[in-house]
Amino acid sequence: MKIGQGYNVRINGISYFDVATSYVTSSITVQGSSTAPAAPSGGTLSSDGVKPKFIPTTRILFFGTRASWTHSTATDFSYYEIKATATNSDAATDFSWASDGASGVIQTSENFVFLYNQTNQAGFVRVRAVNRLGVVSAWAFIGNANGFSSVGAGSVSKYDDNDVTTTGIKTGGQSSTRQINVRYEVSEVKTLTGGAPTETITIDTTNRGFSVKAPDAGVIQCASDSNIVGVYDFDAVGNSGTTSFFNLRTVDAANLPSGNQRFSIGLIDYT
Repeated sequence: MKIGQGYNVRINGISYFDVATSYVTSSITVQGSSTAPAAPSGGTLSSDGVKPKFIPTTRILFFGTRASWTHSTATDFSYYEIKATATNSDAATDFSWASDGASGVIQTSENFVFLYNQTNQAGFVRVRAVNRLGVVSAWAFIGNANGFSSVGAGSVSKYDDNDVTTTGIKTGGQSSTRQINVRYEVSEVKTLTGGAPTETITIDTTNRGFSVKAPDAGVIQCASDSNIVGVYDFDAVGNSGTTSFFNLRTVDAANLPSGNQRFSIGLIDYT
């Protein structure tokens, strides 16, 4: 029934022997309280439970915050109205943070709401209660959303494409576990001078993410000649973040052949 709406009601009685009386018709009007409900209390803001939310066309993650308050105990309570504005005022209408794309004044019967914004700008959050007659309470100020915001995920989640950049991956929780900062793998053809049991080749790692120091570890395998093996020369003079040295030799101790050989190379930099 709608508050303030008049209704015609017909009532009759039925005896134990299933004999019905005549109908009595009466008119009633659904009543509601014209007294403003109490303003919500116990309002808080936090980043707890914020889920990743982003614009699909731009892959930009929204900032999010969770606003909550104590549930109303009024018997004629209907719902809450929440708003987040750039100006800190009860009368402000410059809405900033929104809920699931709904800007302006948000309505909910729950005692919490998640608010989002593309930028971590000011969002002064207020909530008020509304009773069944539509009478509203005073606004209760909760706080500024940008001080309790989160994107709701780690940095990797913002990359919705095929080119993911991380700041390091660590597998395992022991104290001796090392974090990989940079990993570079390449298949490259090198022209060997040959004619000697050993030879040194260099791999260019410019703009591959390595720091000024040389990579911490490296492996090499000759894909075109199984008689050629190699090791990464970590201590070589000139080894750096842009140049890595590998020493080659033959398994049977014969001289290395001259000409082109294809190598598979891997280099790693640890924390």
